Amino acid sequence: MKKNNILTALFSLALLIITGCVEEMDIEPIDNSDRKLVIDGLLSNEEPPYFFRVTLTAGFNEKSNIGVEDAQLIISDNTGVKDTLQPLVSNFDHVNEGYPYFLRTFFNHYTQEQNVFPFNISEDMVEASAGFYATNRIRGKEGNTYTLTVNYKGKTYEATETMPVATPIDSLWFQYKDLKTKEGYFLCPIINFKNTPDKPDYYLFTYDKMDLASTISSPLRVWQISVLSDEYLPDEVKNFNLNDGETVRGYEEGFNFIFPEGYESSIYMHSITASCYTYFSDLIKQMRFDGGLYTPTPLTTRGNISNGALGFFNVSAVSVKTEICVPK
Repeated sequence: MKKNNILTALFSLALLIITGCVEEMDIEPIDNSDRKLVIDGLLSNEEPPYFFRVTLTAGFNEKSNIGVEDAQLIISDNTGVKDTLQPLVSNFDHVNEGYPYFLRTFFNHYTQEQNVFPFNISEDMVEASAGFYATNRIRGKEGNTYTLTVNYKGKTYEATETMPVATPIDSLWFQYKDLKTKEGYFLCPIINFKNTPDKPDYYLFTYDKMDLASTISSPLRVWQISVLSDEYLPDEVKNFNLNDGETVRGYEEGFNFIFPEGYESSIYMHSITASCYTYFSDLIKQMRFDGGLYTPTPLTTRGNISNGALGFFNVSAVSVKTEICVPK
């Protein structure tokens, strides 16, 4: 009898657990209406035009941001030049059979020619090429101050930056370096340059021309940037391995600046503002610190655009050095 009572109690408890865990819930529909405006672009001392992009943040289950093609973008400088940017126009015909190229066109006012920009993207990523704008008359000059104004849906977003003076790359060569990975040695770019004394300087390095359209079209590495503060650098910087800059680890080989022998490599050295250094450092930390069990909570990126917009108005001066990758 005692045994039967125990079995009955256990059965009752199991039934209570099973039935007690079932609860009807009303699932709220997903609301993708609260999107943030994202504004990105680079104005440099390189030859124009310069490209900017405006998007709305992606919602739940969406592959990419939504391009905004009805914003008004204006860039002005301290010399009185004012430039209203033009949108790149859609032309989604394939360039040729077998290649997923789609076209956007614009009139290049600097050369007085109609230009075509191909995006190397698959057909289901056509929206990723939307929301691009090109400048018409503004030119980047070291020391000038530039203001970007974006008007969209009755709101105004602004950012102002002064272009630093470019720091030339004195020399570029390549050496095999042990990057402390299981793969061993890699051919890395090494540079010499003169750091400006008695003034904080910040640098951004990339192995390709840094513009938004090229970044979206490129089938190559997902992150091609490293940033560097001169806080602990000497006035004469020698034998600097670009992989020693602040960058993302864990993507592909884990290092950005490694090249095969015989490859013609161009290294772009951007002299950037302090706010630009902070922005890219925050992006790097966001990718490193994913909030997992053994990593800190991700940081919020600190941009320079007002009124709650995301993204960054980058104004930087660039020096470029190109060499064949031959180990020395």
